[in-house]
Amino acid sequence: MDYMGILKRAWNVTWKYKVLWVLGFFAGAGGSAGSGSSRWTNNTPYSPTDAARFQAVVQQYAGLILLGVVLAIVIGFVLILISVAARGGLVHLVNEAEEGREVRLGAGWRAGFSKWWRLFGVSFLAALPLLIIGFIVAAIVGASLVTAFAAYSQSGSSQQLAQAIVGPLLGAGCFVLILGLFAVFFGIVLGIAGNLGIRYVMLEDRGAIDSLKQGWHDVWSKRGAVAMFWVMWLVAIIVGVAFAAVAAIFAVPAIAVSGGSPAAAGSLAGLAGLVLLVPAAIYGTFIEASWTVFFRRMTGKEIVPMAAAAMPAGAYPPPPAYAPAPPAPPAAPMPYVPAPPAPPMMSPEPMPEPMAMPEPEPMPEPMPEPMAMPEPMPEPSAPPMEEPPSEPTDG
Repeated sequence: MDYMGILKRAWNVTWKYKVLWVLGFFAGAGGSAGSGSSRWTNNTPYSPTDAARFQAVVQQYAGLILLGVVLAIVIGFVLILISVAARGGLVHLVNEAEEGREVRLGAGWRAGFSKWWRLFGVSFLAALPLLIIGFIVAAIVGASLVTAFAAYSQSGSSQQLAQAIVGPLLGAGCFVLILGLFAVFFGIVLGIAGNLGIRYVMLEDRGAIDSLKQGWHDVWSKRGAVAMFWVMWLVAIIVGVAFAAVAAIFAVPAIAVSGGSPAAAGSLAGLAGLVLLVPAAIYGTFIEASWTVFFRRMTGKEIVPMAAAAMPAGAYPPPPAYAPAPPAPPAAPMPYVPAPPAPPMMSPEPMPEPMAMPEPEPMPEPMPEPMAMPEPMPEPSAPPMEEPPSEPTDG
């Protein structure tokens, strides 16, 4: 598999179709939702008065706090909804670009939302083992802390607290370490299977479970998916270093003015975030394009010429399985024999003139037919003669 060729092709698609950056931005928004952090420090130790003041503030603004929590949950849900559809639409449009068809942003959104449940199912099933491990780790750590604080509340001595907390924390730490190793392993394998499963959903119209099963099979069938993961991991390290360098340019002035003007420090931090929005969108687009180009080559949807990819420079072709026949010896040259002279050309005799054919005599004209005589009219018959009356005779 030509991984460098895959990265080059993915970058060409990313840079040529800049409309994909919109989907790339939203595709990464779901994973970054809630990732911001803030820190407030105070060197003054806490006191019961501070705790009472904090409780009073919470009671006074309980409605606003509850509204903020609900609003954060709604915003997170909307970001997840959009990011899942944007990721599927990005895969669809990269495939359209590779097929030579028109790339339209609206078509990408429609394709992503039309298969949203299947895309979400693949992502959720791939992350489910990690969620289970995370809940187990949280339960173990929480139980250890509850046990330690219960011992402290009964004894009130920090020395007894240390004695009570060491044993549970050591046992919990060993168990968490083992679970962490399992989490890393399943995170890598299921992450690769999930990436391939999303492309089975979008490009082959499969179901969520069937797509994830096929992606899992591809991971273990040595089709190059694991190597592709490590290639993209190396790319992520390089991009992360570049992002950290850009963030450091804004972080140094922010730290310098944070003591005197917190508003100025916040403004610089916000400006750094805005500057990194476009590179983050480009990077998200490039990641999805790389996996899509790899998927097309792995499944045979894109035919790669084997001449340059299969044989490195300077390599010789493998010998044939049979012994080639020896070449035939060259034929002996034939002696030159001059051709006999051609006989002289005889002048052709003149052809006799064709005889003139006599003209045909004209045919006599036909005689006109005699006219038919009219039939004679019948003579009128004379009326019959009446006999004169006879005279009476005397008797």
